Amino acid sequence: MRRFLADASHELRTPLTAIRGYAEYYRQRGGLRNGSASPATAKASPATAEASPATATAAHASAVAGAGAIPGSLADPSTRDEPLTRQDMDRIMERVEQESSRMGGLVEDMLVLARLDQQRPVERRPVDLLTLAADAVQDARIVAPSRSIDLTVGTGAAFLVLGDEPRLRQVISNLMNNALTHTPHGSPISVRIFTGYQQGQPAVPCAIVEVTDHGPGLTQEQASRVFERFYRADQARGRRTGGSGLGLAIVQALVAAHGGTVSLDTAPGHGATFRITLPLAPEALATEGAGD
Repeated sequence: MRRFLADASHELRTPLTAIRGYAEYYRQRGGLRNGSASPATAKASPATAEASPATATAAHASAVAGAGAIPGSLADPSTRDEPLTRQDMDRIMERVEQESSRMGGLVEDMLVLARLDQQRPVERRPVDLLTLAADAVQDARIVAPSRSIDLTVGTGAAFLVLGDEPRLRQVISNLMNNALTHTPHGSPISVRIFTGYQQGQPAVPCAIVEVTDHGPGLTQEQASRVFERFYRADQARGRRTGGSGLGLAIVQALVAAHGGTVSLDTAPGHGATFRITLPLAPEALATEGAGD
């Protein structure tokens, strides 16, 4: 718990620093030019007017450190003492919105994990995993139209499981997002759904969903830690492009809450296959062999 709180605080500090830095930068620059801002905003307070160059530079550095390089004219030190244009203000507010959205997503992910840690029971209703997989593939094709993203469907029982549909949808969505984020642009992604059995439990018929990418793959050490909270296999990848490090941890926790398992088959240079296994619902077993 101490480690989790430390990691969460560290992750939340980044977008908060960015938001605070851009707000300070806006204040130091005196707001919009040409009287576009309200009189209270356009007229700097004595504390603002007397702010030292070092303070303004610190605010600028805070924004840069928190959210990456400030774009366009905002990055020009010679314009620091000039009022902001509307275009500058649009860029600042866009970055504030992006960082706020990222922080909100991080908080939501942590709330999901907190609820699962409390072992709250999940909803148990029949859910068609094939529908969820097909929706995830369609969404990915829209997001990455240049990629080959295919879905292979096995035969046998209907792919019905008992569970919480929004949470199971999140499981497959997280796996697809992971494949899209951590593989080169244009590399194919394959999704396969079929029936089988849980490892070590041959008496439990299951629905199995595999998400396979053709990216760089993972080492054995990386694979052993990939489901840890806040772990990133590629430490050089920035937080804005690499995610929060909670997506796969949520996958594992949600699958476990549904009585299933998740595993990873990978090797350097051979891509990665994430496999989730969930017990079939009684309704699915009744349809097996019906030829539908």
